[in-house]
Amino acid sequence: RQRLLANDLTLFRPDPGTDDLDDLAGDVDTDEPQDPLSWDEIRAAALAVGDTDTKLDRFCEVLEQTNLWDGGQVLVFSFFRGTIAYLEHHLGQRWRVRSMHGGTKMADRQKLREEFRCGEFDILLASEVASEGLDLEFCNVVVNYDLPWNPMKVEQRIGRLDRFGQEFDKIFVVNFHAPDTIETGILDRLSQARGG
Repeated sequence: RQRLLANDLTLFRPDPGTDDLDDLAGDVDTDEPQDPLSWDEIRAAALAVGDTDTKLDRFCEVLEQTNLWDGGQVLVFSFFRGTIAYLEHHLGQRWRVRSMHGGTKMADRQKLREEFRCGEFDILLASEVASEGLDLEFCNVVVNYDLPWNPMKVEQRIGRLDRFGQEFDKIFVVNFHAPDTIETGILDRLSQARGG
């Protein structure tokens, strides 16, 4: 939405390797010609959406209601750097937040881990770079803001906290998902694998 309202036309360029926009449309079987939307119609639709982000609003409610789970720290996973930057901007207005992603140098990742361990911030936003090889046994909450479709990836994420040396009696796992989607099925499989 922000890119549309900023007149960023790169959203409408085909991916490299495609010959034209027809390749992106797939096999659409229709007898009627399709009129493309005008730029003004696209901008009007983007404006009509408004600034509401119900997923972010719900996430903030959960964080506020639980008071960061009795003083613990929160590890939040997302796939996309854009989402991580977005969350860092919005959550940073209320909490102490830092981020880690593929563009974070290895030395900086360890430094972030130590700063997190020392309580210099409350929420670490991370991409998949934190799902393996980074031990965060001092943290007690993991949030899957974007839920992977592979249940093993979810287990790897949880494994960053659920390990030898865990300092809390309970670990909280929060999974954001849309009802009646593949995400719900993944959560059902995970629940069965973990014994309910």
